[in-house]
Amino acid sequence: MVVSLLGVGAASMHFLARPHVFTLLFLSIAVWMIDIDRKQMSVRSARRLWLLIPLTIVWTNLHGGFLALIAVLGLTTLGTAVEAWLGTRDFRHAARYAALAMACSASSLVNPYGYHLHLHVAEYLRSDWIRNTIQEFQSPIFRNENVLQFEALMVIGLIAAGALFKRRQIVEGLWIVYFAHMSLGSARHIPIFVTVCAPVIAAEISGWWRTWTEGTKKSSLLGIVNQMSSELAPSFQRISAWPFLLVGTLAVMGAPIKWPTDFPAVVFPVKMVHQHEAQILNARVLTTDQWGDYLIYLNPQQKVYVDGRSDFYGPEIGNQYLRLTGGQWDWKQIMKKNGFTSVLLPTEVPLVQLLKSDSEWRVEEDSGKTILLVRR
Repeated sequence: MVVSLLGVGAASMHFLARPHVFTLLFLSIAVWMIDIDRKQMSVRSARRLWLLIPLTIVWTNLHGGFLALIAVLGLTTLGTAVEAWLGTRDFRHAARYAALAMACSASSLVNPYGYHLHLHVAEYLRSDWIRNTIQEFQSPIFRNENVLQFEALMVIGLIAAGALFKRRQIVEGLWIVYFAHMSLGSARHIPIFVTVCAPVIAAEISGWWRTWTEGTKKSSLLGIVNQMSSELAPSFQRISAWPFLLVGTLAVMGAPIKWPTDFPAVVFPVKMVHQHEAQILNARVLTTDQWGDYLIYLNPQQKVYVDGRSDFYGPEIGNQYLRLTGGQWDWKQIMKKNGFTSVLLPTEVPLVQLLKSDSEWRVEEDSGKTILLVRR
């Protein structure tokens, strides 16, 4: 429960209505299947593991995060080979994982763009402009609550990795070290770290707990807790009434959460956009990349200057956008070139102050946080 709560908090940065939610789902399924196979090493689990091939095809056509599966399979192959060298596994298992990794890699070519998709993803991940400009591609800032939760989970995970290496469980240790490293380089990988490593960390902590409480008396508080845990564990490991009882209890404790009908007004200019739909949704509007996503959601025919798909706009338009909103030397030329008729921006953006003093523009509405300017 503790690890789950930390994991949910750490990964919450990507709990959004975007295609990468499929990566969180499919990666959970894939790692679960690999974990079962490593524990059982049975013919049945080995056959079931090849279902990852059709899963990869579906995954590739939904989100580019399918590369996380290739990374997991590569680490599993390497780790199993090391375990075989140390005498705890058979080299045939490493060969099977290698074959599966190659088969999943080949099946990822089944998409409308073939290998060009892989080239695009590689170029995207290597782009210095994206890494230097977009916050989620940069190293995490250890000030936000969700990143602090990741930090706690990562520290525990690295300690767990050391214990796993000592017991010659190389694969799980490699998972933790590799995805912790990736997350420190880019905050975008934190949800991947949580998805792959949280179950491993939870299992390791449970082992530490059992070792620590092994000699306690049954009449003591720890003994009673252990007894209850041992009795409840089998029920939670199969379909039972416990999960439904738990969720039901939580549901009746407070008022039900209403299903959202719009984007959160805390982040998006929901009220202002709806009050001025005619001026915004049919205009040549300058807004932020994130708010551009919102305008496209409301009106799919809307043509925005930029939106969140930074890889398709590239550094030329991206740098133009940064110079323009920053009010730098060529902001007037960029405004004239694009023929903007409306500007919807946060009030703290430097360009806003320049336009407010420009006779060609008038303030339509200013909420103190968001401003709408219209060309006269």
